[in-house]
Amino acid sequence: MKTGCGVCFIVAIVFVGLVLMISESLTKKSKEKNEEEKAKQYNVQQNISLKQKRVEEKTEIEKHVQNVEKGKNSADNGVVDFLSYLRQKGVKQDIVKNCQVEGDKLIITIDNFFFELKYQKRLQVAQTLWGMWAEYHSPKNPDQSRIRICDIMGNEVGGSRAMGGSLIWVQEK
Repeated sequence: MKTGCGVCFIVAIVFVGLVLMISESLTKKSKEKNEEEKAKQYNVQQNISLKQKRVEEKTEIEKHVQNVEKGKNSADNGVVDFLSYLRQKGVKQDIVKNCQVEGDKLIITIDNFFFELKYQKRLQVAQTLWGMWAEYHSPKNPDQSRIRICDIMGNEVGGSRAMGGSLIWVQEK
């Protein structure tokens, strides 16, 4: 009789252990499913935010193009708008300190950080700035847009060449 009770006791312990293992497995699967749902919701929210941002940027660019076509982009508010445009595009203030418009030419004041970059990087930065100015100022005739790049003391260190706005140069050293 003692042997039968001992066997029953062992069977009961094994049964309880199996129930606990199954319960733990179900709990783990439930947690994983909840985490997957949270990740999906997060991704959906990120996609919605990204789409909204793209729509806002597209709307802003379309509005600007309409203003340029209507001739509303005057030099006095063009600088402020262009600086905002640069900031929206991710150009930080540690590169471009200030801008000034003279007709089709944008005079860009560059921070000293610019000169710590290698020549090829500086040239690419200058080309990118010209591309943004051309897209902003005269999207239908980009070569009309010109830039002049100056250091914080006003010395010319790069810009558009005389032959065309898209021909960009920067000092090599």
